[in-house]
Amino acid sequence: MIVFKNIKKVYSNGTVALDGINLKIDDGEFVFITGPSGAGKSTMIHLLTCEDFATEGKLTVAGTSLKRLSHRQIPKYRRKIGVVFQDFRLIKSMNVYDNVAFAMRVVGRGGREVKSRVMTVLEIVGLTHKISVLPDQLSGGEQQRVALARAIVNSPEIIIADEPTGNVDPEMSIEIMKLLSSINKNGITVVVVTHEQRLVKAFKKREIRLSKGHIEFDTGAQEQVGAQAEENNREASSDVPKRRRSARHVTEEDEDD
Repeated sequence: MIVFKNIKKVYSNGTVALDGINLKIDDGEFVFITGPSGAGKSTMIHLLTCEDFATEGKLTVAGTSLKRLSHRQIPKYRRKIGVVFQDFRLIKSMNVYDNVAFAMRVVGRGGREVKSRVMTVLEIVGLTHKISVLPDQLSGGEQQRVALARAIVNSPEIIIADEPTGNVDPEMSIEIMKLLSSINKNGITVVVVTHEQRLVKAFKKREIRLSKGHIEFDTGAQEQVGAQAEENNREASSDVPKRRRSARHVTEEDEDD
């Protein structure tokens, strides 16, 4: 679970990027974070990846307070998170296989485990036929799929995708989102930052829209309110027969008198 509690982020130049954010993302949710440039989306991602820290408030991920993490604990925490960037950030001198394997090797894994897992995730993203190809020889969509494979190879609990479709064509944008949706069905929490409202509408997931450091609206919160209202209506409806029976009972007693 990801919990933002009264999170405020003020930069050294006085810019207020986030101003009292309260937000909860449950385990296994798929969430879109939207909003115009300067709304606070990137800041939110930087806080989740410990590239920066909140000025005020408490941010917890899987019960861990990020503000309390020591410098030595941050790399271990980051293993829980797979990040997909807009600009791919692949190592140009490494082929597809080694770009994905590198993410496992830096955390101390090796040998057969690396080979088996890398081939598994490359099969998921449909790139087993490209294992020996260098990034510059791939299309933008293929590079993004390599980046996605790298993000999931260590079996993270959370995937954070920062504008993952920003450098790919519309058709590949849909394919990338389908892959993320498929990954989400395995219980992995997915947080996608995007400007593309067509994707938000197409995939019908929870949308959290930011504006000037505030939450403008949250469809998840609206659904909770709607669900509560529906529950209240059901309870009220179930009381009607009871009230009618009670009224009949009183009338019968009155007649007996």
